Amino acid sequence: NTMAIANSGILVSAINTNIRAYNTSVGTNFIFNKTLASFAQPLGISGSKYDPKIVYDPYANRFIIVFLNGTVPSNSKIIVGFSTDDDPNNTWNLYSLPGNPYNDTSWSDYPAIEVNEHDFYNHEFTLA
Repeated sequence: NTMAIANSGILVSAINTNIRAYNTSVGTNFIFNKTLASFAQPLGISGSKYDPKIVYDPYANRFIIVFLNGTVPSNSKIIVGFSTDDDPNNTWNLYSLPGNPYNDTSWSDYPAIEVNEHDFYNHEFTLA
């Protein structure tokens, strides 16, 4: 559903509940395959992980991933991860944000992300 490629040729793709990485500069050398649940495990959040979106940030030479957790207002979360560089095997900084910041009956769905030289944008649609 989504993919990004670094200037170094590292490609990260994410679909439904999985994230995969390849090194395209040496053919299609496989780097890793993880579920979003195992990827987000350091956050200690249970429940389904889905709808990943990923971009490469050429200004900071890193990948940014956003995906969702939970499907009702009471447990909805937005997971955001920033790789420390263009190697997805290295450390990722992961954050869990409220998927229902207004504390009402809506929750986040269908993430869309963008990056420019100064800012990171996460456009979430909400369902009521």
